[in-house]
Amino acid sequence: MQFLKEGEEVLVMVHEGKVLTLKENPSVDLEVIEAVEAVKGNTSSSASKEVTLETGYKVHVPLFIKKGDVVRINTETGQYSGKA
Repeated sequence: MQFLKEGEEVLVMVHEGKVLTLKENPSVDLEVIEAVEAVKGNTSSSASKEVTLETGYKVHVPLFIKKGDVVRINTETGQYSGKA
């Protein structure tokens, strides 16, 4: 549910009116709505930062990602997989 947004298509398996399973796409493109600015030289431990996506999901992304960017998220792992 953390990757669903209005208008997305998903496969829903229903039996006798009850939802059995929900199959999402393998990846989804979501807009970054909140991101802190990267601090130059702040790569001693890891070169990533946490951002909030349009669905409210929080994910770690590379430092160059900023508010307004659209990123691709792997729905199986929940991890950043690239810029869309």
